[in-house]
Amino acid sequence: MFFVVLEKYSRNYQSIFLLYLLMKTSFFFILYLVLDTIKLFVFNRNKNRLKALFVLPLAFMFYSCDTNTNQTQIKPQTKPQIDSISRADSLHCLCDSTLIIQNDSKIEGYTDKISYLPGETVELYISSKSKNFKIELVDQSLDSKSLLLINDSNGIVQNYNQCAFKDGCNWILTNKIKIPKNAVSSYMTINLSNEYHQFKIPIIVKSPIKNKILCVASTNTWHAYNGWGKANFYRYEVNDSCKIKKQSSQLSLLRPIKIVGGLEYKGHLFDAELALIHWLEREKYSFDIVSDTDIHLNPNLLMDYDLVFLNTHSEYWTRNAFDGMETYINKKGSLCHIGANGMYWKVTLSNNTIECIKTQGVHESDSTKGGKWRDLGKPEEKILGAAYDAVGYDTYMPYVVINEDHWLFENTKLENGDLFGKSVNRKYASGHETDKMTSNSPDNIILLARGVKQEAVYELGKEGASRHGGADMVYFETPNGGSVFSTGSITSSGSMLVDSNMSIIINNMIRNKLK
Repeated sequence: MFFVVLEKYSRNYQSIFLLYLLMKTSFFFILYLVLDTIKLFVFNRNKNRLKALFVLPLAFMFYSCDTNTNQTQIKPQTKPQIDSISRADSLHCLCDSTLIIQNDSKIEGYTDKISYLPGETVELYISSKSKNFKIELVDQSLDSKSLLLINDSNGIVQNYNQCAFKDGCNWILTNKIKIPKNAVSSYMTINLSNEYHQFKIPIIVKSPIKNKILCVASTNTWHAYNGWGKANFYRYEVNDSCKIKKQSSQLSLLRPIKIVGGLEYKGHLFDAELALIHWLEREKYSFDIVSDTDIHLNPNLLMDYDLVFLNTHSEYWTRNAFDGMETYINKKGSLCHIGANGMYWKVTLSNNTIECIKTQGVHESDSTKGGKWRDLGKPEEKILGAAYDAVGYDTYMPYVVINEDHWLFENTKLENGDLFGKSVNRKYASGHETDKMTSNSPDNIILLARGVKQEAVYELGKEGASRHGGADMVYFETPNGGSVFSTGSITSSGSMLVDSNMSIIINNMIRNKLK
């Protein structure tokens, strides 16, 4: 229509063709119209001026339509590409491995693995703002003692890239130390310090000689809660292309582990686990300690022990380890679960990476389905007797006796209805996170005691709140002579040091199984 009008009024086909070509480039098109209109007004008669007044707005209208048409044609080609990139970012959070983060930590470091035998070499990767720093190996047993002290004067700052939380730091090896050959199995820390700060690296020292009792350190859980690099299995604060992700699904084992506190038995990680270890020492038991990784690599090692302890918060399990524990209790093994929320999430361990899929999906490491073990056909209460739920979360109460005649209460003088269970960890033994029996619990399970019922902390005082939050303390035996005792509470691991009744109960369990 535009060209019909131009033809009628201008009769200049050359100009029309030139005008059409120029319309394809907006700048030259507008320039042409402006100059042509000026020419008509200045040099031509009034008739041509009228033509210019009519042609100019029509030309702009056509240009606008033509531009919109071109945009409409382009959109179907480009929009899917943008959407595809956006979806990939939201699913995988494309951190930038070329973006270098300047390390502002005063001093920190990590080791090449989490557990060692006496005599083995520990590789250390340390970043220090000061050239002068110290390395001290400390046995965190009941009577804490220093095993090794090194002064170094070659400190360097080691930076890392944005993906280090999952790909590892790739730092330069700075030091090597040897675990003393006479070291006993224990929780240990490698204490790094300089003029500005100090940092504790947690490690496990194993025993080359087998005892009858084994304690499994919850090292997978340490990694899961380690927020170094702004990501763990509970948060994701990496400033990358993804803005909606709540947690990372992959974490490197080769990065600083920031989970050691003041070593006062608080929380649910390294510090809290020391309470059970120190109680076993106080009671003069000989025992070995291994990491979750050790169980994963060799689940058959469980068979060497009469009694196995899971400590405090043993939440993350590989299939190898899960199946190994299931086999162990079904072949006359005895399990003592002093904790809660155990054997909950499935993880994989490969290439120094731990992976947990908390949304529907499969593991990148082995293409198997991820999630909670209970949703994968393996409810944890089949092994532990009770299973975690959030009722009563972050509240702390004593236990009340329900089955006073059971042999586990021998020598306690406790009767049904009596309260017991103080704790060095948040005052009472039934708390933080707690397990309860379910329809999947073994048919022959015995409820020994229950934490005083309490709603979750976020429901305190609310009408209609569920008040079934106390931990279920349970015991059952397997057909082949195995047995399981579970306290069902995270803070229970801190109870034996300060509560005589809880100490007697766990002693009864140990002595019964080591006969």
